[in-house]
Amino acid sequence: SWLRAQPPDALIRKGNRYYKAQDYDLSEDSNAPALKQTPDDANANFNLGNAEFRKNDFDHSAAAYDDVLQSNADAGTKESAFYNKGVAMMKQKKLEESIHAWENALKLNPGDNDARENLVKALLEKKNQQQQQNNNNKDKQNKKPKQDKQQQQQQPQNQEDNHPKP
Repeated sequence: SWLRAQPPDALIRKGNRYYKAQDYDLSEDSNAPALKQTPDDANANFNLGNAEFRKNDFDHSAAAYDDVLQSNADAGTKESAFYNKGVAMMKQKKLEESIHAWENALKLNPGDNDARENLVKALLEKKNQQQQQNNNNKDKQNKKPKQDKQQQQQQPQNQEDNHPKP
């Protein structure tokens, strides 16, 4: 037979070419068979995660980055996987997960200013959310008695309306 399975490295390179050409479907299609041959391939998982991210499939991209983190990838690749996972989590409004991912990225590379900036923004957003929740809880506690008073005041007025004055 003339057909031969392409080695994983060739498939990954092919996937990278498609990715650079912004053809994310073909990039994914090239990385998937590479992963079937070598499921632990950090580069193929990383590239697959990037392609899925570009297709706005953040769940699958995060799962692919997790596969990179479970592999024997070098620290630089793992740091990038944590960073990208943080972005994918943020796109899904999963604040805690993004904070966790960027903290781990910074453990691997304390000099990553982008990860630090994203982490700071995420922590500020978390703080704002907590303050809003606290304010909402206070408002709820304060509003209950006020609403009760308003209802009591409205009842006599309604009774008067029902019985017009002579």
